[in-house]
Amino acid sequence: MTLKIEPGKQYRLSDGSLYQCYKHYGDYAHGAIFNGTKWLPITHNRNGRCLSFVDCGMDIIAEYDWRSEIPWDVLRDDIEWVAMDVSGAWFAYCAEPEILGCGAWRPHGIYYAMTTIKMPSPPCDWTETKTRRPR
Repeated sequence: MTLKIEPGKQYRLSDGSLYQCYKHYGDYAHGAIFNGTKWLPITHNRNGRCLSFVDCGMDIIAEYDWRSEIPWDVLRDDIEWVAMDVSGAWFAYCAEPEILGCGAWRPHGIYYAMTTIKMPSPPCDWTETKTRRPR
């Protein structure tokens, strides 16, 4: 496998799970898999092979970007930006928002709370979730 496993990046596993690498210790990559509700620790070697006595089906197969799961196709055409606030709530914006000091985004124009749209669970700080619609 030629995939370089790097701390801070996310990857897809062979069973379809999401994996995030946290740190390298020697020849091992320590991270966690997301089971839909929480992150569970798991260790791989630097080649992406799951360290288990049996074939666990959780080898790292590809790099992953959580932004690819933003459902732009169901959002209004005038929505150009989405971002999550410190509470985990997502909002859609017609113009680029900026960070407020209170854990929220300052809108510039029209914005919508995205309470009924399934959004991804980013493994990053809320301040890194601001994403522009792909062109």
